[in-house]
Amino acid sequence: MNKYVAVPSIAFLNALSGSEESSATLNSPSIMIYADEGASYRYVGYFFKDHFPDHDIRLVKGDNLRNTEWMNAQSGILIIPGITGENCPYYEQIGEQGRDNVRTFLERANNLLVTFCAGTYAIHEQIHYNLSGGGSKTRISPIALIAGKAEGPPQGLSIDPKEDFILTRITYQDAAGQDITVTLAHGNGPALDEESILAQNGQLLGRYSDVEGEPAAGFHMPIGLGRMIGLGTIPYFGPSNPTMHIGSEPSQKMLDMIESETGRHAYCNMLLGLIEHHNPFFRPVYYASQNMNANASPAAFEAVR
Repeated sequence: MNKYVAVPSIAFLNALSGSEESSATLNSPSIMIYADEGASYRYVGYFFKDHFPDHDIRLVKGDNLRNTEWMNAQSGILIIPGITGENCPYYEQIGEQGRDNVRTFLERANNLLVTFCAGTYAIHEQIHYNLSGGGSKTRISPIALIAGKAEGPPQGLSIDPKEDFILTRITYQDAAGQDITVTLAHGNGPALDEESILAQNGQLLGRYSDVEGEPAAGFHMPIGLGRMIGLGTIPYFGPSNPTMHIGSEPSQKMLDMIESETGRHAYCNMLLGLIEHHNPFFRPVYYASQNMNANASPAAFEAVR
């Protein structure tokens, strides 16, 4: 992926954290976005800044996650985004010590881990990745947090890493149990092991509608007293995000998404509602195009508490 995951400037880092220091101990729950070398964190940061404008957002690196004392002082939400290219650096950057610290973080009440694309591959025990130029690679993740396999990109959804993204349809169930199909951006993220997710008390957050067998595209599950949300898609990509186009003109592909924005808003509101329900400290600004009372309120997620 290229244009929409450009490396952010110091000005962007300052806009998120209020400081060039990303390793200071935090005194209250915060939103921590993994931003080490290779991480595509710019637009994840814009999305969370847009929807959580009153909350502290910090950029963190592998050194932070491996620092047990520092991690033990943290609470809130940790976000691990996708990457640039096809060689994930997270395994070395985070390492087994970082994995153990993140697991301890999740053992504590109300903490959340949210992963996208490469971040979702990395937290799975088994990874099978189909290279864009042909061939594949398989590995056991040293930073796995859950059992099961992440395999992808799903058939028909592979793109050259230099491309922005591809569009795919996702079908999920709303709070009323109705099937809803939406169009979301996808950047070589995985299909997920439904059987393993359900065996770990997880629930699905959608299926790839256009892929044979309609494999799982996202999930959430409890880890200790915390919760994990893992997605193969990148739903934060969209033309109506207030800060999505800072410093660049929207591509035609992004403009083509406008007609399906209402559906993307509904899906994102579901995710924001799940975050708020698990930790009411975080009060998001929801997309106005979705009826909060119907599908995106914290009460809609009482069953998954």
